[in-house]
Amino acid sequence: MSSNGLSIAVEVEPADEVVRTIFDGLSHSNIERTADGKLERLCLVARKTDKAIVGGIYGEMYWGWLSVMALWVAPAFRRRGLGTQLLSRAETDAVAKGCHDAYLDTFSFQDCGLYIRAGYEVFGTLEHFPGKHSRQFLRKRLHAV
Repeated sequence: MSSNGLSIAVEVEPADEVVRTIFDGLSHSNIERTADGKLERLCLVARKTDKAIVGGIYGEMYWGWLSVMALWVAPAFRRRGLGTQLLSRAETDAVAKGCHDAYLDTFSFQDCGLYIRAGYEVFGTLEHFPGKHSRQFLRKRLHAV
C-alpha cells in the first residue's frame, strides 16, 4: 500500500470487468472533452459460396475519421484485388457516414503497398518493431465518390 492509500498491481489475466472499467472510464473522459460519444463499427466480410470467410476489414468511425483496425485476406485470395476492394468499400461506407479521413497502422512485413496504392501516406514509423521490422502509421483524406 502506498502513502496515498492506493495499491498498484499487475493483473496478468484481468477480468472482463476490469478491462471494461478502464475503457469505459477513458470513453467517458473523452466524451466530457469533445461532447461527442458517437462511435460506429464497420465490418465487411468476403465469403466464398460455401460461406467460408476469405477476407474482411474491421474498423471504427468516430469524430469524422475511419480507423481501420484490421484488414485480412486468406493466402489463397491475396494479390487478386480483394484487399483493395475491401478497403475501397470501407472508405465509401465511411464517407457516406460523414467521415473525412482514415487512418491505420501496419507492419513492414505486411503489405504496406496496398495502402500506398490506395492513396494513404505514411506519417510515422516506429523502427525495430519487432526486430528488424517497423510499424508504420498511415492516413488518407477521404473524398465523396
